[in-house]
Amino acid sequence: QVQDPIHQRGKALRKLVGEVEWEKGLSFTVVRNPFDRMVSFFHWNEFWKKNGGQQSPPEDFPSWIIRNMTLRLEGRETAFNRSLLYWIDDEPLDFIGRFENLQQDWERLLRFLESPPLPLVHTHTSQHGHYRDYYTPETRDLTARAFQEDLHRFNYSF
Repeated sequence: QVQDPIHQRGKALRKLVGEVEWEKGLSFTVVRNPFDRMVSFFHWNEFWKKNGGQQSPPEDFPSWIIRNMTLRLEGRETAFNRSLLYWIDDEPLDFIGRFENLQQDWERLLRFLESPPLPLVHTHTSQHGHYRDYYTPETRDLTARAFQEDLHRFNYSF
């Protein structure tokens, strides 16, 4: 049973909506630079802890990223260190957008669907600086090793 239809892999969504509806629809996703995604996840996690989530002490970014990237390199995936490829490699997609081009890719999708313009609503945002400001050489290299496939496949870099 699918508990969160937004955060599911393609095969699970195909099963949820059924073969006929899946084939009629447009399957797409949005990818994000892993370095930027980790900073966003870090801030989301800290927000969640402060607002009734996990009961653990606040953590600084270097400690958090070292812990999560080490787990990934050891083969222990978590919600915070999962590869982009995990989400998209189990089912072909019609379109892959990029977070850094979100507005333009949204407009491309609308044109493809022959839809009138619709506003793109961005919720659950976190306020933080540029991702490059968060990394030390050590944490940058560790993250690059952990996400080398994602970086290569989507042509991302630090």
